[in-house]
Amino acid sequence: MNKKNIFKLILDVVMLVLFVTFFDKNLISFKFHIMSGLLFGVLILIHMLLNKKWIINISKRLFDKNLKTRTKVSYIISAILFVMVFLIILSGILMMKATDYDKIELWRMLHIGASYLSIVLIGVHVGLYWRFISGMVKKVFA
Repeated sequence: MNKKNIFKLILDVVMLVLFVTFFDKNLISFKFHIMSGLLFGVLILIHMLLNKKWIINISKRLFDKNLKTRTKVSYIISAILFVMVFLIILSGILMMKATDYDKIELWRMLHIGASYLSIVLIGVHVGLYWRFISGMVKKVFA
């Protein structure tokens, strides 16, 4: 297995562990929740950079009738997931900056809603790549 795939696997595990910790903002500390949330955004960008060839290739061919439906679904799920992570980070920042109760609640609802939708999307994303992930794990531990 090449070093890039090992790095991708480690990156994915770190992102998964961080994501799980987000659902109790006081699990470690609120400061950890904020800082690791921002780190998570950076890790998502790194994840995307590592997969940029796939992203560019599928972006060019998204409406090609010969492209597999599974690939199109994966691309769309990934794009929506990226938007959700962006909304989670943005709403978290805006919630902390807001001074009006109604605005705080608006950003909080968006933050929580996008977070729960992200759980579903991450599940689908992992499911779509399960064969690839399990294959890599087997190679690492074989």
